[in-house]
Amino acid sequence: MNEFFAWLTGTPVGIAALLGALFLLFLLFAALYELRTRKRFPNRGGRSKQK
Repeated sequence: MNEFFAWLTGTPVGIAALLGALFLLFLLFAALYELRTRKRFPNRGGRSKQK
């Protein structure tokens, strides 16, 4: 296990894998919270017209 963390933090490919995994995790959380927000506040009537 120690070798894995050394690879993850010590090589360019490991750092790229770590950043890619964090990016995918961020996208997953963003999508889940967006769905929760849309469920809580449904769109009722569209945009209002301002003059």
